[in-house]
Amino acid sequence: MALAIIGAGFGRTGTSSLRDALNTLGYPCYHMTELLLNRERRKDAGFWERAADTPPAASEWVEFFGDSYSAAIDFPTCAFWRPLMAAFPEAKVVLSVHPGGAEAWYDSTRATIFDWYQRVREKGDGPEAESIPLAERETDKMMTRVVYGEKGLLRGAFLDRDTALQLYETHNQSVRDEVPPDRLVDWSADQGWVPICDALGIEVPDTPFPRSNQRGEMSRRIKMMERMSKIKGHDSA
Repeated sequence: MALAIIGAGFGRTGTSSLRDALNTLGYPCYHMTELLLNRERRKDAGFWERAADTPPAASEWVEFFGDSYSAAIDFPTCAFWRPLMAAFPEAKVVLSVHPGGAEAWYDSTRATIFDWYQRVREKGDGPEAESIPLAERETDKMMTRVVYGEKGLLRGAFLDRDTALQLYETHNQSVRDEVPPDRLVDWSADQGWVPICDALGIEVPDTPFPRSNQRGEMSRRIKMMERMSKIKGHDSA
C-alpha cells in the first residue's frame, strides 16, 4: 500500500480532525499518536530520529509504512514532506494550516503539545524520570531532534514567539512554492470535507466533518496521560 496522502502541515493545525476524516474515507492514517498509543509502533521514534540524520531511501519509506497506512500527517511526518514526495510520487500533499492564522497556531501549540513536551523533558532530567512511560520518553526525545531542537523544524527557538511564527509561515510557504499545484491541497479544518474529497476524487460523505482534539480536549488528554504514568505498575515498555 503506497501513501496517497502526505501531510506537510505542523501539529495543531487540525491534524487530529484530518486523521479521523481520512480514516473515515478509507485511508488508514499515520499520526503522532501512533507513537504513544499503538503498541506495535512504539519503536518508531528511533526511525524518525535516524531519518533526520540520514535520509532513508525510497524503499525504506515504503517498508516503514508498509501495508498499514495510506496517509501520514502531523509531526513528525511534516518534517519529511520533501523525501516523502519523492518516495510516493502519486501522493497528494495536504498542507494543513490553522484557520486562525499563525498566532492562533502558536498559542494552541504552546498551551498543549509544547507544554507536555517541556514537562516530560524536565522530568526526564530528574528523579521522576522512571515515572514517565518509555513511549513518552522516546517520543519526547524524537520531538527534540525533529521539531523543537536546534536541528529541528523550529530551530530551538519555539519560546521566541516572533521567530516561531516566522518559521511556521516560512515552512508553509515553502510547501506552497515547491509542491506542484496538481498535488497540493492547501487546507484548514473549517473547510471540511470538500477540498480533501475533491483532491482524492471521491464523494463527500453524508456525515459531519470530525472536530477532534480541540485545545480543551488536548489538554484533558495530556492530563490523563500524566495521571496514567503515575499509576503503580503502569506499562512503561
